Amino acid sequence: MSTTWIPPSKNTLIFSDSHCGTNTTITRPPRFNDKQCGQNEEYTDCVPHCETSCRGIQECADKTNATCTPGCTCKPGYRHNGLRKCVLPRHCYLAPGCKDNETWSKCSTCERKCGVESQTCSLCYSGCACNDGYARNSSNICTRIEKCA
Repeated sequence: MSTTWIPPSKNTLIFSDSHCGTNTTITRPPRFNDKQCGQNEEYTDCVPHCETSCRGIQECADKTNATCTPGCTCKPGYRHNGLRKCVLPRHCYLAPGCKDNETWSKCSTCERKCGVESQTCSLCYSGCACNDGYARNSSNICTRIEKCA
């Protein structure tokens, strides 16, 4: 992810998000108060559209309506837990924030996905994984396997 100020106007910002493949040009709004950020957060002129949460999944905002806004994001090395607090990954299990039909797993990267018959799992990360009988669909939601489209 990178941000670049474009001359001659100091009020124009181009934001490029490599994880979601979005480019957004904005006019910089009034300055956000840095002191509004919480513990383990830092101010940014453009909150990233994609973040890795304690669920262990890269979660992206809707790319078609990408809006760049100032605000707070987790400091490097931290993730949002289910309570939207920035914590170290080793503390994610304290409040993982798993959604419906998910449970915390030591190896969430090998969960079943809709439309994928078999997969090779070489890396293993903890996070939320779909319960037995469920698979993750293209919207990152665990749905019953028979409802996979």
